[in-house]
Amino acid sequence: MKKILTTLLASTIAVQATVVTFTGGTITRPDGSTAITDNTQSYWNVSSYTEGVFSMTYVVSDPSSANGQTVGNYYGSGDVIHGHWGNGINGLLSIDITASGSPFDLQYFQITSNTQNGGGAHTGNELIYITGYLNGQQVTPQFLLPSEDWGATSTSGYQDLILPASFDLVDMVRINGTGAFCYGMDNFVFDQVIPQELLAGNFNQNTITDTGNFVPPTVPEPSASLLGILGLLFLIRRRR
Repeated sequence: MKKILTTLLASTIAVQATVVTFTGGTITRPDGSTAITDNTQSYWNVSSYTEGVFSMTYVVSDPSSANGQTVGNYYGSGDVIHGHWGNGINGLLSIDITASGSPFDLQYFQITSNTQNGGGAHTGNELIYITGYLNGQQVTPQFLLPSEDWGATSTSGYQDLILPASFDLVDMVRINGTGAFCYGMDNFVFDQVIPQELLAGNFNQNTITDTGNFVPPTVPEPSASLLGILGLLFLIRRRR
């Protein structure tokens, strides 16, 4: 019985506390070659990045080419993820975040660039969203990411994004949208309290975009077998 309970609990607990810093992880290119990021250079033509159990897959219009997508010391101030949206051959359609198939809580990350102007200031026309999924179903509304000028400095180049509780217990997060050219992000916090040293001081929380047609999936009733197990555990506990 103890083994059954342990298995049940393990299936519902998020994977592990992690801050993905984009340093010390593995980039994979379309040809299958790999490299380890080390905070000294940028790696171009990236199709996915993995750090611990967390992976970011870059969905591009042509899977054989990801020339516009980079991971590494792109701005010269530390490792980040950076790249370019669009429908062209090198354009990114979405960034899909997973954790080896297990559920996780996404608490926070930093935006370093979210602009329509490559290498320049944002225009406010950047409509890039983040959405959470579980078991193939959308379980959060779309959240609009704030626009952000290109670049990253320790004093003004980051926006702190504290995610709402709806991003607890998801198994895939997708970032996509229209209107922007450059994106840049850093320090994704999973399954733990946000380290205070990461907060740059902006504390910008996402604005919910009401699509008008999002209906949260129905939570199924507990199965008879699960209710039976829980009832038996309750009786055992009382007898003790």
